[in-house]
Amino acid sequence: IMRNTFINQYRKAKLRRNVNEPVESFLFAVENKNAIPNQGEVNIRMQEYDRIFGEIGEIYSIPFLMFYRGYEYKEIAGYLDIPIGTVKSRIFLARKKLRKMINDRYGN
Repeated sequence: IMRNTFINQYRKAKLRRNVNEPVESFLFAVENKNAIPNQGEVNIRMQEYDRIFGEIGEIYSIPFLMFYRGYEYKEIAGYLDIPIGTVKSRIFLARKKLRKMINDRYGN
């Protein structure tokens, strides 16, 4: 029992380390690989992303970012200790809120 408990805790800690990577590294993965980032633009963009994710709240942003980084629903559910259905609905609602916020701010 102790061995399995240790293994489970180790795996959870490993997941937490991966989730705590800065959002900046996640965002550069989606951008153009050939562009050389201007640090001023990067800072402004990061402030905007932080504000947007802050507005939708951690309850939606954490599962959304984990999913976007490639975690499966089951892994997210295990890490957050919530049912898979809840993970799916939070990701769906995060997308919906993000889409609405972006459309409201920047138009189409």
